[in-house]
Amino acid sequence: MSKISPVPTPRLTPEAAVPPAASGASQPASEDPLLLGLREQLAETDRAILALVNRRLELVRRVKSRKTVLGIPFLDPERESWLVRSLQRANRGPLSSAGVGELQRALLALTKREVGRR
Repeated sequence: MSKISPVPTPRLTPEAAVPPAASGASQPASEDPLLLGLREQLAETDRAILALVNRRLELVRRVKSRKTVLGIPFLDPERESWLVRSLQRANRGPLSSAGVGELQRALLALTKREVGRR
């Protein structure tokens, strides 16, 4: 049996970490006005998503509190499955139906963990 040599990990210099300018471009890609605008739109969208996730978390905490008062279980797998299917039907893309399912299941899992942290 032969011994396998480890593959050396390349070290990135500060210059190597910066993407090169697109070939033929008159300015570095990081200074391209269209790219900068698109990145800002992505950042704004991410902030909006974060705000909505935080709002959803507060609503779930209220649901949990109400369910506790009513003496019913917090988790409802049938409701979760219904929600995923409902969102998949409502989706107009470009996110695939499978992507909608993955996203919602990840959001549900995150929500359960976060509610449990309080």
